[in-house]
Amino acid sequence: SDGSFGYLVPALHARMARISLDNFSSLDVFDLSANDKSLTGFSAGFSHGDFGYLVPDFRRSTVGKVTRFPLCNPAGIGTLDLEPTGEDLKGYRFLGGFSDGAFAYMLPFAHFYTYSDRSYFGRVVRFSLTDFRTVGVLDLTETDEDLRGFNGGFSDGTYGYLVPWLKAKVARFRFDNFSTVDSLDLQLTDSTVAGGFILGFWQDAFGYLLP
Repeated sequence: SDGSFGYLVPALHARMARISLDNFSSLDVFDLSANDKSLTGFSAGFSHGDFGYLVPDFRRSTVGKVTRFPLCNPAGIGTLDLEPTGEDLKGYRFLGGFSDGAFAYMLPFAHFYTYSDRSYFGRVVRFSLTDFRTVGVLDLTETDEDLRGFNGGFSDGTYGYLVPWLKAKVARFRFDNFSTVDSLDLQLTDSTVAGGFILGFWQDAFGYLLP
């Protein structure tokens, strides 16, 4: 939501829907692939300032492009092609994303060779909201091999947190240096917890993981 409209992110196609929050009846549909046929299949979206951003599901696309659109005119689409950065992201699926005001972050889930043959990974990708060009990657598995296969995340303004799906470890990283990584092993508190969380949120001094 941007405060006036809610946006429905297309997962299997390229048609994004926008719903008025004022009357809950006005509906607009925008074809993201009208000028670029590769813009199809997204896993999440968020807004910052005057723009909306869509997190691409690269297992459904042959290219690695982040989509940005002006909230005042969703048809005015811009893209950030990640391939020229040297980061091979074809087949990688990111679930969820957020921003810290300066950068946007895409959260790692799995690499799909085929639907049944997949390997989970831990590479957080960030890109600049200022120039919509600068790209960086933080590999969480270099700190802890278990930090991979996440399903969404949230921010408290200082850290980004990743919700565990594959394992039972919550990961967090600092925004200011994009290198400091910590992990919280949930099984040290409850040995029956085995991951499998879907999304999460932050409120006051606590983070919440949704089963």
